[in-house]
Amino acid sequence: MTSRGEKLPMQRYWGEIKDPVHGYVYITEAEKQLIDSYPFQRLHRLRQLAGSEFVYTGANHTRFEHSIGVMYLAGKLTENQNLSQLLSEEEIQTVRMASLL
Repeated sequence: MTSRGEKLPMQRYWGEIKDPVHGYVYITEAEKQLIDSYPFQRLHRLRQLAGSEFVYTGANHTRFEHSIGVMYLAGKLTENQNLSQLLSEEEIQTVRMASLL
């Protein structure tokens, strides 16, 4: 899971989500199923800026965007050379899924 067109060769990615901070975030089929669930989709409506979007008209940050960004960063963490040798693909997927929640 990387942005800017770099993909991990081991994982099979289903698609990508455009993130305003991290660029394209690649997701697996399992992550897609979680993201497509009704409770997760409700995160689109939950704002994190506490009214700041009224002062700064271009400001937009939702819990959905936050969760996708956290998943991206958790995936980058598992790409660390020291950690990647210790974690299996299933464990990496578990870390990414947990970070969405």
